[in-house]
Amino acid sequence: MRVLQIAPPWFPVPPTGYGGIEWVVSSLADGLTALGHDVTLMANGDSETSAELVSVFDGSTPQRLGDVWMDAAHAVTAYLHANDVDVVHDHTGVIGPAIAAAGGLRTPVVNTRHGPWTDGNTLLNRAISRRVALTSISHDQAARTALACPDAGQPGEYRPRMVRTRDSSRERERGRAGLLALATLGAAGAVLLGLFVVSEVTVAADGTLTEPFWALALGTLALTGAGLVGLVLLFRSVLRRIRCGRGGC
Repeated sequence: MRVLQIAPPWFPVPPTGYGGIEWVVSSLADGLTALGHDVTLMANGDSETSAELVSVFDGSTPQRLGDVWMDAAHAVTAYLHANDVDVVHDHTGVIGPAIAAAGGLRTPVVNTRHGPWTDGNTLLNRAISRRVALTSISHDQAARTALACPDAGQPGEYRPRMVRTRDSSRERERGRAGLLALATLGAAGAVLLGLFVVSEVTVAADGTLTEPFWALALGTLALTGAGLVGLVLLFRSVLRRIRCGRGGC
């Protein structure tokens, strides 16, 4: 599975001193990588990880802790890669989850609450909880999450949308190819049947049909059906190419 872990931008992962969130992210990123998952870590440039590291800022910047512009640049860069993975686990507090809740992502997003509940973050999390799965770092916090955001569900109840891993994507592509081949064979068979039936219809010198009229009707229906099937397949192929061109595959 392809996983994007998003850490806050101010301290390295793992931290050299202060950094409880960074320790959690480090354990998850390295642990998932050790299990064979394809993990991308969005974190401070000084981070050390067995996952693939992507960063906007080099070096620790504790003096800029809470800088909204730094946080925004980090979050936007991370979510530009969101549709390239199967699941996003965001450990940031405000801008990242807000981007995820705004819509437009095919990828399910999980946000871990690492800090205490306040009036301000309660309002935000209540607003995003229908689109972003909320997880907690303790049973006490999980109970508070359930009270603050009823739509988030109880701990362990979240069921994300279908996650497409590389293997399942290949299976879907094989399935589409099989259906296309089957439909193409059906259309070709209908064309051949129609041509055969029409070929059996002869016309006398005076213009009257020497074979039953049903033969001509059946051939016409077969040819028409084959043409409609071909048009539907062509239309679906064009739509898929358009979606792929817009990054919707």
